[in-house]
Formats: sequence, C-alpha cells, structure tokens
Amino acid sequence: MSDASKYSYRKRFTVLSSASYWLSQIKLSESASKHSVSIGFFMLSLESGVEVWLC
Repeated sequence: MSDASKYSYRKRFTVLSSASYWLSQIKLSESASKHSVSIGFFMLSLESGVEVWLC
C-alpha cells in the first residue's frame, strides 16, 4: 500500500469515527424528512463504535 493510500484510508477512518460526522449526516437526513435514512446512519455510527447523543 502506498503512503498516499495509507493517508487516505487513515483520513476516512478518522472521519467515520467522528461523532460530529455522524451527527451532521443524521441532522441532514432529518431535515429532508428521511427518517429511515437517519436510522441507518444512527445504526452505522453504533457499528463504527461512535456514541451519538441526539438532543
């Protein structure tokens, strides 16, 4: 694996393990009234080990 590939993978992993990423995706889908998509994002965030608190 090249250095560029390692950096890209690491960056994607960092983003996907970020609660703010998942919250923004959930809020965006909720604003579009796509509740089933919101649930999907919530479930994916749980699978990735991120705790997402919705207020």
